Amino acid sequence: MKRISVIVASIFSAILASICCLPVLGILVFSVSSSLAATLFSLRPVFWGLSVVSLAIGFYLTYKRPADCCDFQKKTCRENNLRIRKIVLWIIAALNLLIILYPYL
Repeated sequence: MKRISVIVASIFSAILASICCLPVLGILVFSVSSSLAATLFSLRPVFWGLSVVSLAIGFYLTYKRPADCCDFQKKTCRENNLRIRKIVLWIIAALNLLIILYPYL
């Protein structure tokens, strides 16, 4: 018990000692992320293509491929899992379309 309290106290004192540096760390993180975003902006069509290909694979696995059976003894598949998978896939497809079309809205 004493060892855990020493560890917690040392972590707490390290956080308190670095509080003066947190604004600088925030500025550093923001500048790195903004420069990274500016660099990745030119690769936007590549990411669009990857997301469309990923969605196509998801639709293929959901609708065209035969469903895997959940219960091997009865050889029956649960429709509830397939229904949830379809709902999540369509939500992700709508969000993906919204993200792709956002600059043009």
